[in-house]
Amino acid sequence: MSSLFDGVSGLINDVFGAPLTYVPKFGLPREIRAIFRGSPVDLVDADGVRVRDLGPTLRLRRGDAPDIGRGDQITLSDGRRFEVDAVWPYRAPASDGFLVCDLTEVSA
Repeated sequence: MSSLFDGVSGLINDVFGAPLTYVPKFGLPREIRAIFRGSPVDLVDADGVRVRDLGPTLRLRRGDAPDIGRGDQITLSDGRRFEVDAVWPYRAPASDGFLVCDLTEVSA
């Protein structure tokens, strides 16, 4: 069954995303488009409590790197490299929704 939200992640990614290089632990590097956030951001958790997320994150379309996992790396266009610490699906109900990755910088 199709969801009202199917396709929205692609539109958001096209507008706010930027090209970067995805380097899996196993396999060849490839360019994908994703939304990188490096600065702290205030969020509201499931209980309505405000929290500050300090770590860098990457939001990418599930279909662009469906096997992304811990230990994979991404390289931004400015040359900074980050390692993936954790991956989870974004809360949106769309079948083609985002994956969110927690990152650790490995080089500047």
